[in-house]
Amino acid sequence: MAKVLRAVAFAASLTPSFSYYLVANCVPGSIVASLNQTQGRVGLYTKALQTILPSTYGDLKLLAKGTNCMSAASAVNSNSIILGGVLDNYKMENVGLFEALTLANVTEDYLYVFETKGFTSMQSIADCVPGDVVASLNQTSGMIVLYTKALQQILPGIFGDLKFLGVAPNASACSSIQNMINTGKSDNATYLAQLKNGTLGLQEVALWDGLKKGNGNFTYMYVFDNVMWNKTTEWWV
Repeated sequence: MAKVLRAVAFAASLTPSFSYYLVANCVPGSIVASLNQTQGRVGLYTKALQTILPSTYGDLKLLAKGTNCMSAASAVNSNSIILGGVLDNYKMENVGLFEALTLANVTEDYLYVFETKGFTSMQSIADCVPGDVVASLNQTSGMIVLYTKALQQILPGIFGDLKFLGVAPNASACSSIQNMINTGKSDNATYLAQLKNGTLGLQEVALWDGLKKGNGNFTYMYVFDNVMWNKTTEWWV
């Protein structure tokens, strides 16, 4: 059990802080109307929200109203709906420019949908695992390639198909590349090509070698498709 928990700990130590592309807030019209600093105007309340949470609320993407406001906000914040589906699915009404300049209706609920500030989309996700951790997992007989399955079972909502399995001479060399991938600072196609041809300093683990037991002198890098990435719309789901 201790070995399994240790494996979980390494998987959970991934560096990125996961957030979604959009973030929403449903505000009762009575609250919008009562804010003196914005003169109670619907559109100006946008600035109030951005001031309250400047590190979260980016550009406004949608301003709408309707009785299903809370449900719509929940759907956006749980990433279960795309922006274009909010109005129809939750019977919301878009607030146009003219209405946005008027005093809020106290009987309405207003939905403010923002782009998440500083959002970074990551098509792939990487995890560096010390060789002794790989070797110690009894459920996989310590085999390098079978540890892939262990990671996918630990975090099934994040780790998709394996894209690359490599070996690094030490943890530092592996971590620097892991951070580059997990912070979205490198183009997906570019770094995958660089990983496979060895220019980033990691050696790809061949199929035959993957069936061997992990070596405690090395660190292994597992690069997966990010399950939260939608290839069609380039939007997290």
